[in-house]
Amino acid sequence: MQVWVRLPDGVDDVELTAAAAAHGVVVSAGRPWYAADPPAPHLRLTFAGEPPEVLIDGVRRLADAVAAVGIPPG
Repeated sequence: MQVWVRLPDGVDDVELTAAAAAHGVVVSAGRPWYAADPPAPHLRLTFAGEPPEVLIDGVRRLADAVAAVGIPPG
C-alpha cells in the first residue's frame, strides 16, 4: 500500500528523495511515475507490512529530511 503526498510548488521531489535516503528513509519521487501528465512534486510513500513503531520512526526521519532541504512546516 502507498500514499501519495503532494509537495509545495517549487519543491524538488528528487532532491527530497535523496535527502530522505540520507536520513535512512526510502521514498519514491513522484516525477518518474508521470507517463503523460506534466510532473508535479509528489512523494510516494510505501507503508505496507511495517509495524507502527517502524512507521513512526520513518515519519520522524522524513520530517528531518524535509527540514534539511528547507521546506517550511505547515
